[in-house]
Amino acid sequence: NEPLINDTILIGEDSLIIRIQSVAQHYLNNKPNIRLEVKKTSGSRLVLKATSENSHLHIWNNVRMNNRYTNWGAHLRGNYPGAVDGDNNYGLGEPAGVGKNVITVGSYRAERIIEGSTYTMYGKASPWSSMGPTVDERTKPDISSAGEVVASSVNSFNHTEEGFAAYVEFNDSIYFFKSYSGTSMSGPLVAGIVALMLEAYPDMSATQAKEILKTTARLDEHTGNIGAEGDLKWGWGKANALAAVRAAEIYANTEDIKISDAGFNMYPNPANEIINITGTNKDSQITGIEIFSVDGKISKKIPGSLSSNISINISDLPEGIYIVKVQTTKEFSFKHLIITR
Repeated sequence: NEPLINDTILIGEDSLIIRIQSVAQHYLNNKPNIRLEVKKTSGSRLVLKATSENSHLHIWNNVRMNNRYTNWGAHLRGNYPGAVDGDNNYGLGEPAGVGKNVITVGSYRAERIIEGSTYTMYGKASPWSSMGPTVDERTKPDISSAGEVVASSVNSFNHTEEGFAAYVEFNDSIYFFKSYSGTSMSGPLVAGIVALMLEAYPDMSATQAKEILKTTARLDEHTGNIGAEGDLKWGWGKANALAAVRAAEIYANTEDIKISDAGFNMYPNPANEIINITGTNKDSQITGIEIFSVDGKISKKIPGSLSSNISINISDLPEGIYIVKVQTTKEFSFKHLIITR
């Protein structure tokens, strides 16, 4: 049984309501876990003192901002004598978000092109999007998607909220939409992409879905050039719906060929004139190469030469982010290519 403490401490006219629940071994990770809920009725400062012997202690702080069950991560401040300021590392504290088979989604504010120009606004990672790694040092999140100021439907029977983004009338009823921010918005967007991938490849496994999202993710000036190990803020980049569905279609038609991002090496990257592609499997040879723009259109197609080392002239391609697909006799793989001028 998990020890449970419910108590109320009265300090003058202030009430401090405490609920503590602890377990020696949590069923998700077999580690000691303490959940501490505190509610205070005044503006007095709350100080937490925690000690640990021969163990690294992780503390996650959530604040309930309203009466609904919406919790927001809050920084642990060191503005008290002897207190230590918290950091954003290991921020993925909820067990459901760090599972090995879970697709964990970070958030950024979607890009917007100003009308009449090519200038793109936004695109940066959301400051409140939790950073990895996990407590067992795995890279998380896996992928990122738009999660700031996203318009979504709300309860059609709830007319008390203000600030609705839009509404539609249908069959004599009014349906409202409101802008929200959070990984609760970026997560469903990726779930929608996976749903489209499943339409293209109904037998796709969860592992395949994750790998396709990671290997087809797009990069830009905000993400930087993310390597094979991923990034603790972005994961493997920004989810690319069109490229992911296209990869799922290819996967569905080549079920006997595995997909990975390790089938070839590519250098230099970023590049501006020439890229060199070398297969990593000594028992296979390159049979074809395609370079896609981020909208999924083929920008360059190199027919198979049964070679293991190929140089490609990319001087005719505009600056930008591309996806390179290399087909070999054993597999096909995707990598990102950044072309600069």
